[in-house]
Amino acid sequence: MTAVRTAVAAAVQGVLAVVAWLGRVPGWVLGWFTSAKTGAVSAMRSLVAWLAGLPGRVRSAISGLLGVLRGVAVAAFNAFRAAAAARGGVPRFDPRSTCADVGGDRLPAWPGRQG
Repeated sequence: MTAVRTAVAAAVQGVLAVVAWLGRVPGWVLGWFTSAKTGAVSAMRSLVAWLAGLPGRVRSAISGLLGVLRGVAVAAFNAFRAAAAARGGVPRFDPRSTCADVGGDRLPAWPGRQG
């Protein structure tokens, strides 16, 4: 009889241990979901902060590009002015001198064109 009681007591202890272990599972699942929720909220906050700063970054990039374009325009104007000063006035377009070597013999002859 004591062997049966010992076996039953051992079985009861085993069942209680399994029930106790199963009782901890919801806490683990809750911890996993809490951790996932915290990570998702953190990621969304980071995304929203990045998106909130995007207009400023775009504005800064456009401003920088406009500054570069302004510098190119000023340099081109200064080069044009220097060329004009070197020629003694505003350069004029002369198709005879500008296009003299364009097209070779395929272009029709005009006065002043060689070829």
